[in-house]
Amino acid sequence: MKKKFIYISLIISAIFVTGCGSIPPQQQARIDTCSREANAYSVSQRIGNGAYWSCLEREENNQNAQTQRNEQQAQIENLRTRCDAFGFQRNTPNHSQCMFNLQRQDIDANFRAAQVNQENARIRQQALRDMNEALKPPQIVPVCPGMLNARPGQYGPNC
Repeated sequence: MKKKFIYISLIISAIFVTGCGSIPPQQQARIDTCSREANAYSVSQRIGNGAYWSCLEREENNQNAQTQRNEQQAQIENLRTRCDAFGFQRNTPNHSQCMFNLQRQDIDANFRAAQVNQENARIRQQALRDMNEALKPPQIVPVCPGMLNARPGQYGPNC
């Protein structure tokens, strides 16, 4: 039993060490941090270690939140630059109103684009349904129902 566990540990270690490619440095740093935090230095310990996985999830959530904040800052800076191009001075009510109006226009444009995309998807689906319906073989209505089990002349002269 102990040998089996050692072999399994070695196989898992080899898989995790070699991996499917190189790990980006940021991700490796998070893994190392979480390994130290969870006191799990070997791969076999990390596999079942809930603290390690919760740490990685927390780190990933923090990174996603930071990415979202960076995107919001980029959008705000874009709005500021666009309002600067109209000649409004920063930190004035007119500049703020300009930013608000541009943001509202962007939201409306994105909403309209999403509606157009949804309508195009609906049209494509309908076209596929129509094509599938057209490709179906026609329904053949039997001339003489029950013909396979009938005796000759049982259902009339045409059967």
